Amino acid sequence: MKTTSILIASASLFAALGLAIPVPASSETVQVVVKTGDGDSAAGLTVTLNQVFSTADNRLASKGVAATISDPAVTCQAFSDNAATIPLGGPFTADTPASFSATSSGGTESQPEDAVPIGAFLCSGSLDVPSESAATARVQLEIESDAFIQRDVPVDGSVFPLSTTGLVISVVGATDVGLSQVSCQAFADVAAKHPVGEPATAATEVTLTADFNHPVPVKAIVCSA
Repeated sequence: MKTTSILIASASLFAALGLAIPVPASSETVQVVVKTGDGDSAAGLTVTLNQVFSTADNRLASKGVAATISDPAVTCQAFSDNAATIPLGGPFTADTPASFSATSSGGTESQPEDAVPIGAFLCSGSLDVPSESAATARVQLEIESDAFIQRDVPVDGSVFPLSTTGLVISVVGATDVGLSQVSCQAFADVAAKHPVGEPATAATEVTLTADFNHPVPVKAIVCSA
């Protein structure tokens, strides 16, 4: 009964993400390596396919800046919460690692403050991402006067985590979606509960602070089309 409940829950999560429901393969596992943000240190996880892996069971992996897998037949999704209801970035594969931080890729330059909370992982050997999920918006943040960063953010309404500050946010490009259709909202928290400014579009850049000497925290961006 417990195994059946887990598989039903997994199917519901995949459906909620707009992904194909995987074929049950609960005896299979994948190794997920989480770059923790403490220099180039990492935590290794053994994640059973088609089952939610909560980081409550492994505190070393409860925060991180990036995650990788090596199995080319598997796709994984990270979540901000232990119940796996809030996607953290987009799906990742052996060819496309997950990046959770705007300031670190998990190298020796990483600092603990670069890490963002990771609540859970869900992986599948048959997680078929439809073409719509590839749509992204190129978001530009002016992080201080005349200093800019750009990130490609999924336009599926998922939370894209950052660890930076901002003065102005703008949408400067789009892939697989009409640029005029995209809007992106900055948030002061990684859970995307506290918006900063108004939604930005290609036609309207948004100033995030009244004082350009004091950029405001930007911990997440959510884009939709």
